[in-house]
Amino acid sequence: MAIEPSAPYAIRQFEVETWVPIKLLDIDISFTNVASAMLTTTVLVGAFFWVATSRSKIIPRRLQAGVEIIYDFVAKTVISTTGPEGKEHIPFVFSLFVFILFGTLIGLTPMKATFTTHLIITGALALIVFVHVIEVGLRRNGMHYFRQFMPRGTPLWLAPLIVPIELISYLAKPITLSVRLFANMFAGHMLIKLFADLAAMVVDHLGPIGILVAMAPLAMMVIFFAFEVMVVLIQSYIFILLTSVYLRSSIHAH
Repeated sequence: MAIEPSAPYAIRQFEVETWVPIKLLDIDISFTNVASAMLTTTVLVGAFFWVATSRSKIIPRRLQAGVEIIYDFVAKTVISTTGPEGKEHIPFVFSLFVFILFGTLIGLTPMKATFTTHLIITGALALIVFVHVIEVGLRRNGMHYFRQFMPRGTPLWLAPLIVPIELISYLAKPITLSVRLFANMFAGHMLIKLFADLAAMVVDHLGPIGILVAMAPLAMMVIFFAFEVMVVLIQSYIFILLTSVYLRSSIHAH
């Protein structure tokens, strides 16, 4: 996705840059700045968790305690939502949480792109959840899993109306899951960089006086940056909470 170099950085920050062009059977699988951000997140988070837990102690050190707090938070969210049967899915939900949370936080720095501001990435994450939820439902309930599209007690003559409605509602879950995360991250990052662009434009046009004037948009940028960190925490939690809700419906399908 090429963006004009003259465009404000608020727009250019979302550009996908090809670093290593790769094509497989005419399919573009090039290594990009977004792929680099995801790889960096995976490596850094994996290394951090390995260091923190490599020498676990009964009385945890700071790093180990930090990891345990995050894990306990996710575990309590999953179990309180899905019930005891959801314990086996804690590693899956935990991986999603730390990947989204730390990947987006790293993206707030100038070093890396924020992959959650790209709908194709959040869509892929939602699709992974969707496939996992279906697999769990089929494994636990067999073909009875599909009875959810025809709620118990529904008159047979209403089936042509109820089944399509339930099916559309079901298929909308990964769409809403992905769009919610994407929209919040995209809007927040856009707003922060807009104030940064405004400060740069003021300094560029007003010179030394502009430095003083630029303090106002810079202050707003700091405020929105803090707000965005809070949004990242909330949206990461909402993503795993909804994932847990979908898992509950599959585990306890009727």
